[in-house]
Amino acid sequence: MRVNRAGVNIYVDVRGSQDAAPVVFLHGVTASGTGWDWLPPAVTADRRIINVDLRGHGRSDRAAGSYVLPEFADDVLAVLRDVAGTPSVLVGHSLGGAVAWDIAQRHPELVGAAFLADPPLIPAARGAAAGGTLFATRAATDAWQRAGLSVAEIAGRLAAAPTGTTLPGTARGLTAADLDLDDAITARAFGLKHVDVHVLDAALDGSLLAALDTSAPVAAPVLILAADPALGSAFSPDHAKLLTALHPSVEVVRVPGAGHGIHQERAGRPVFTRVLAGFLDRHAPRRPAGTRPAAPELSA
Repeated sequence: MRVNRAGVNIYVDVRGSQDAAPVVFLHGVTASGTGWDWLPPAVTADRRIINVDLRGHGRSDRAAGSYVLPEFADDVLAVLRDVAGTPSVLVGHSLGGAVAWDIAQRHPELVGAAFLADPPLIPAARGAAAGGTLFATRAATDAWQRAGLSVAEIAGRLAAAPTGTTLPGTARGLTAADLDLDDAITARAFGLKHVDVHVLDAALDGSLLAALDTSAPVAAPVLILAADPALGSAFSPDHAKLLTALHPSVEVVRVPGAGHGIHQERAGRPVFTRVLAGFLDRHAPRRPAGTRPAAPELSA
């Protein structure tokens, strides 16, 4: 289905009973809602799973010049009001985590809890993101789209890409296929096939998350699942100290051996799944069809 906000159509994939507790999944830069298709029953069973393609990504409309946090967040707010219809748990990776934080901060009446996977909440992390990796991704994505490469062809190039790591005890360099799950590589390829490259421009020039505020309070329970700092975490131990000093109720769980794409990696997905399932059991209890409580009125 599509939700129209201010002339921009946002693609939303909804699965599960309308009576079940809503859980809204938000992806990172260049990704799409297809990156959550792998979710197992431990996460999805007896819940209403709502996957959003952020503007400029996946099957949502492109809207060059509007790839900034307030626009992404307001799109998701429209989804929460029009589709979820009741306070939801937000699950966001990277950019999606920043969007979830912003919504939880500004609209606590819509958010029951938030689970953020390695979000770039601290300004230093946002600046670090504008480094060589994003420049290379932007150049490759533009070239692949102009050449009309298929998702399968892009996935082949991603799978063969060197990671800069070697297999312990050998000199063999590891490729992305060694570290990332096959479905994650395919989902990433789909995202790169369809993303508006101007999203990457906004990430590179710093405008994407310039409006993010980490000082104002967040009432909802927040758990941050952080990657290994040795493997490129966007939420470092120093960032955790800064954020929890301002928000003592925020819980941080770090995953040794997992990089920024925790849920995409062979090493990280089992931990991601276990921690997320436990979080949802606490904040989005399973409800058989027909037992959903009456939804409160949501402010405009």
